[in-house]
Amino acid sequence: MNTVIVTYGWCRVSYAVLRCLAEHGLKVVAGSPIGASMAGSSKFAAGRFSYPSPYVNPEGFVEAVSAAARKFGASVYIPVHEEVLVAARLKDRFPKDLIIPVAPYETLMTAYDKELTMRAATAAGVSIPQTLFVPSLNDLPSLAQEAIFPVMVKLRKSNSAKGEIGRASCRERV
Repeated sequence: MNTVIVTYGWCRVSYAVLRCLAEHGLKVVAGSPIGASMAGSSKFAAGRFSYPSPYVNPEGFVEAVSAAARKFGASVYIPVHEEVLVAARLKDRFPKDLIIPVAPYETLMTAYDKELTMRAATAAGVSIPQTLFVPSLNDLPSLAQEAIFPVMVKLRKSNSAKGEIGRASCRERV
């Protein structure tokens, strides 16, 4: 039987991945940086482990996931959420026989970074809404003079609404 490691276990996406794989007969081990997690506490989890923050201690993260793969006999590691970026960037530091089904880091960053995504779309001839790229928040008021309102202001690198700074219906609200 194949064993799969899934990380970011407190997230419902990780739980959904774990449950689906387990229901298809795979043994799935859940990892989390916070210890107890939704996926790790599931009846579908064949095991659980914790690891250091991949953002604060990427080398420790790689070592902990690698150790879990050895301990549980995992042949596949599925990173979930933003941990996919760290796993892709450091993919060559994991055991060579551990399959990590992720796109190359540069490709993932193009998809994750809103500015790179918009520039790639434009270069490919895809029509996009008027987009102003703001080098820093200090530049926002002057760039607002060029904007057509209403506008949505978002962080360049973020996901869901976590990167939404806000909406403005007029220049005075920027």
